[in-house]
Amino acid sequence: MTVVIEGKIHPDFWPVARAFRNVLPKRGPGGAALVVYHRGEKVIDVWAGTRDDSGNLWEPDTVSVSYSTTKGIASTLMHILVDRGLADYDDPVSKYWPEFAQAGKENTTIRQVMCHEAGL
Repeated sequence: MTVVIEGKIHPDFWPVARAFRNVLPKRGPGGAALVVYHRGEKVIDVWAGTRDDSGNLWEPDTVSVSYSTTKGIASTLMHILVDRGLADYDDPVSKYWPEFAQAGKENTTIRQVMCHEAGL
């Protein structure tokens, strides 16, 4: 069974839409929506799959729960800072957040936090 994608896709972004479709289950419950902006233009606004165990289709206004959504944004921003030379993965977190250097955390590095090795 092929998952049908609904919505709008700029022709240049079909590979992204296909990748989105490929992560959805072919049978049973499971659906999602994806919106992508590129240089200020909405290039993908799609949804696919089912929203419940009864097989009701995902709609453009289906509400869902999102978990851990800030991790991707925070890590992207950190990578940009490192790329621009404004931070280093091996810097201690306390270099930028002095109050963090308490209870034995003074040597915890950005790398350890990013790799989930800091016990946070």
